[in-house]
Amino acid sequence: MSQPVYVLDARWDFVLWNRPAEILFGGFDPGDDRTSNMLARLFLDPGWRVLFPEWEAIVHSAVAQFRAATAGRASTPEVASLLEDLLGASREFAALWNRRDVSDPPVWSKRFRHPTGGEMMLAYSTYRPEGPDQEFRVTIYQPVDDASSQRLAALLAAVS
Repeated sequence: MSQPVYVLDARWDFVLWNRPAEILFGGFDPGDDRTSNMLARLFLDPGWRVLFPEWEAIVHSAVAQFRAATAGRASTPEVASLLEDLLGASREFAALWNRRDVSDPPVWSKRFRHPTGGEMMLAYSTYRPEGPDQEFRVTIYQPVDDASSQRLAALLAAVS
């Protein structure tokens, strides 16, 4: 079984993903601003609030990670336009952004409540290539227990 994997660019747009990630997260559409960016998806996609039962903790971590990842680049046109859109579209995002928290990506497990796959716990790890010009983040999800492994395998088999 393949593990869900996606790659984000400096603006946290989804630039690559595998089929398991597409199935787990509900697909990515590069032409749709709400499904092509991690932060937009977290704050503006109601399905993701259901998908992540611990949504509040996840968005707090994500905003702090994004602030750390974009330090010194928040005024670039690409990042500034994303921030402007999110600040105008989501009071929750604005409140977290204004806290100015900064964080590295944690190594932790996330609980998912998939509409057809059910409840599962997946470990989450993010990797960033070394160097100042590296703009990508690779995120990998892996089941943490047998029940989650079976549910994820069943979900992937049912849709594939």
